[in-house]
Amino acid sequence: MTALVALAASWQGASGQSFTYTAPINQKSGSPSELTDFYSEIQNLESFPVNFWVELHSEAPSGWMLQFCTTPSGCLPPWITLDTTVVVAGGGFDSVLVHIYPDSVSLDGCAYMVVHPAGHPELGDTLFFYVFVPGATLDFTYEAPIVEKPGQPGQLTQFYSEISSLENYPFTYWIEMHTDVPPGWNVNFCTGAVCWPPWVTLDSTLMIWNNGMDSVLVDIYPDSVGTEGWVTMVVYPEGHPDVADSITFYAYVPDGIEGSVAAPVTHELLMAYPNPFNPSVKIAFSTLKPGYAELAIYDLSGRLVNRLLSGLVSAGQHQISWRPEGEAAGIYLARLSLEGAATTRKIIYLR
Repeated sequence: MTALVALAASWQGASGQSFTYTAPINQKSGSPSELTDFYSEIQNLESFPVNFWVELHSEAPSGWMLQFCTTPSGCLPPWITLDTTVVVAGGGFDSVLVHIYPDSVSLDGCAYMVVHPAGHPELGDTLFFYVFVPGATLDFTYEAPIVEKPGQPGQLTQFYSEISSLENYPFTYWIEMHTDVPPGWNVNFCTGAVCWPPWVTLDSTLMIWNNGMDSVLVDIYPDSVGTEGWVTMVVYPEGHPDVADSITFYAYVPDGIEGSVAAPVTHELLMAYPNPFNPSVKIAFSTLKPGYAELAIYDLSGRLVNRLLSGLVSAGQHQISWRPEGEAAGIYLARLSLEGAATTRKIIYLR
């Protein structure tokens, strides 16, 4: 996953000097004892040369080595992390290379560069560079005090959840929204201070500082009576989907599906809850009249993973659970066949 970082600082002196410090990539995977390098760039927006001060700060685990290179100073040995200066010509730019050598298979690390016009530390601009070792353990929690609420058509039903980062340096968290709601319902979410309109269902990222926390609000707008819906939020440190955590939020309209004895009006595959799931998922469907039904799980290659049901079923609503045994995490397809008609729903198994 590539993150674009473009921070800018402005030095307003007698002639309005200004500069930018940017990096196209600020996060990479690394391997123990192998170089992981990052490219960043100081751009002088003035018409005359400016002398910039460059500082290297480390939040790396014990045993990691760091260094940086500036032109024309060249590269210092990795065990020397001295600050330096670089003169950037008017209207020009110069590069700063950050080198990180991981030396642990169980930790992640961070270095950050501070750049400012010489003599003006108060105008410093900072970029963070992260290296993660695949399989590393990252400490964070994702929790919500309430995950189920009744709702009213056309009115907001809101859920509060919280990401707490237990790392000792800032980290970016990736947030995905997966919806399973009836037609006409709207859902959206807010990360920190940013909220999306209810018809926009974009994934998002959230930077959380050292041992800090931030909120994720989930908004559900029911728009029909007699139905219910789920929204699952998946959260993980950016670049680490293998340690994802998820919470499913459930909103229902009173007198809806729960406790209803009304006959189904169609043959359909209804809901998969929770979705994504771990360790098990419940798959619900309805039948208008008794008949033959088959419910099976397939992987994306078309391989039959598990046949959950094959036989006669009565009219009404039915629910079947599936717990993967020895299957890899990933996307699967739940396929319901009823009297020759088939419906498929995507389900996501998380580890």
